[in-house]
Amino acid sequence: MTFDIDAYIADFNAACGRNESEMIDRYFTEDLVMEGPDRTTRGREPWLQTLIHAHDGVTERLELLRVVREGSRIMAELDGYFLAHKDRPDFAIHPLMAGQELRTRFLASYDIRGDQISRLLLTWWPARPVTPSAS
Repeated sequence: MTFDIDAYIADFNAACGRNESEMIDRYFTEDLVMEGPDRTTRGREPWLQTLIHAHDGVTERLELLRVVREGSRIMAELDGYFLAHKDRPDFAIHPLMAGQELRTRFLASYDIRGDQISRLLLTWWPARPVTPSAS
């Protein structure tokens, strides 16, 4: 089976702050390794807890910009949008205040085993405020 990165991103966005456990079980192997600039987690549960903490009072939406596939690896460039519903001065990417929306660019590398992600390498650029477009 071919891993569907578009479906994964759509399901990630839909699960944000709602049913993240189901999304984690569907898309990540039990022995997942996630490596990022601020932490490494091993296993589904630690990754789930990282996301639950990140999404506490914050809605995250990912937008795929570019995807490159080679064998069982996928590399993606994404924009991540974060909208704060409460103050999150401890937010990992950048402190957030209620009502504030930030955008950051991500690079992600996914190792795929079967139809699940077994390794996720993640890095990002500094966050920037989202400015409303002029009407």
